[in-house]
Amino acid sequence: MHKRGKDIVIAACDEHLLGKTLRKGLIKFVIKPSFYGGKLILLNELVEYVEKGTIINLVGNAVVKEASKRWPILMDGAVEIDGVLHVQWIRR
Repeated sequence: MHKRGKDIVIAACDEHLLGKTLRKGLIKFVIKPSFYGGKLILLNELVEYVEKGTIINLVGNAVVKEASKRWPILMDGAVEIDGVLHVQWIRR
């Protein structure tokens, strides 16, 4: 969880992806511990955190699929990079 002005940014990734780099064509996606790292939570706790955020950034098949159980529209905006789902959501 990060605060950016009036926004609360929720950044979550599948634990095994932390510190990895994903590539697809010209895209290079670095899953930085400084952004995605922090508190380790159980997958079933993810919705509780996402509900608090105004900007949501999720990377990893497990976290994206878990969040999409509550908000199915997330799958419409998800992209796949190197076989891994990634979604960004701005809620106002």
